Amino acid sequence: MMVNGAVRSGQQIYAKDRDLIVMGPINPGAEVVADGHVHVFGKVMGKVFAGSSGDTSARIFAKQLNPELVCIAGMYQLSEDIDEAYKSGFVGDSSSGREVGVQYRYSGVTVTVCKLLSRVNLRNPSSPL
Repeated sequence: MMVNGAVRSGQQIYAKDRDLIVMGPINPGAEVVADGHVHVFGKVMGKVFAGSSGDTSARIFAKQLNPELVCIAGMYQLSEDIDEAYKSGFVGDSSSGREVGVQYRYSGVTVTVCKLLSRVNLRNPSSPL
């Protein structure tokens, strides 16, 4: 499901049994919910729920992250618990010297913010090139 534009305060978008792509910001007071992944090509300032049907492999990807709350498969993290370094949406990668994107993922007992790999080995996706 794709949303072209901003998600405004008070709005709730739900992508049942699919991923959600938002082509604008998610404003404070807005909620986006997907049973799959959530991709945001704008600033996240509202609430984002991925894997709402219990899919622990769901991820949240965003250009800029300053959310009120993120939640994956029922595990959530509030804004004040997110390191400031990750809120810009990009962090330095010591191995390449470049800035790389970040993602939210489920890690068993919590939601974790981690780096996105810029390239992935297709024969072994868990191993970077």
